Amino acid sequence: MLPPYLDTLKKGAETCVREAQLIDQKFEFWLLYVCGLHAACVQKQTSAGEALQSNQLYLVAEQVRLESQKSAVDMSKKTAEGLSKQLDIATDAFKKASDEFPDG
Repeated sequence: MLPPYLDTLKKGAETCVREAQLIDQKFEFWLLYVCGLHAACVQKQTSAGEALQSNQLYLVAEQVRLESQKSAVDMSKKTAEGLSKQLDIATDAFKKASDEFPDG
């Protein structure tokens, strides 16, 4: 009377062990999958952070270059204005000298 119950209990325990091993294998597979996904996300986040930092440095460099160009343009305008004044003075001096030159 007791042996058939023990045999049924043994079969049930063996089934539970097999199912537990299958669950453990599937859990290990998904755990490795999630770890890989996490590593990829961290790597992408790092890449995005590095790209953001690189873009910010590029932006700062471009702003410095733009400011430099603006100052060069301003300096060129001032130089052109100075040369224009000198040209006006030279033109006036030439006209005065040509007016004073004898005609004959």
